[in-house]
Amino acid sequence: MSVSAPTIDVHRADTRPRTRIDWLDSRHSFSFGRHYDPTNVGHGLLLVSNDDRVRAGTGFSTHPHRDME
Repeated sequence: MSVSAPTIDVHRADTRPRTRIDWLDSRHSFSFGRHYDPTNVGHGLLLVSNDDRVRAGTGFSTHPHRDME
């Protein structure tokens, strides 16, 4: 019995959904919010992996997440 090698799908930053606000420029790897894509939800326990650029001296306020570390 042979096991096939896993495949890797490369999604360059300029092809991923983007959120831009005054202090944040974010590229999203997975489906959520207004970028929901039902074909991009099968990632097991990994839910979020964003590429964020946050302006110095700013950032996310303290906020809770349910079932997230």
